[in-house]
Amino acid sequence: ELISVVPNPFNTQSHSFVEFRFNLADAHEQVNLAIMTEHGIVVKNENIGKRPEGANKYTWDGFNENNEPVQSGVYLFLIKTGQFFKPGKFAVIR
Repeated sequence: ELISVVPNPFNTQSHSFVEFRFNLADAHEQVNLAIMTEHGIVVKNENIGKRPEGANKYTWDGFNENNEPVQSGVYLFLIKTGQFFKPGKFAVIR
């Protein structure tokens, strides 16, 4: 279950990263996070790895797979484990 995306919007001039905060029902679940443009183009696909039960977080610096800063806009994300997936959206301001 997703708790929050902080900050949202993610202003790169005032914050160096955004946090995806989520809860896991089971210990050691494999977690994957995909970040996409509004058009479904994946800019970051991260295998976060196995995480413990309970509160977890992942920090993202606003850079894509080529280590280039993403543009301002609305982005979609998908957090997936073996048991659930949680889509959402957030904004990036440069």
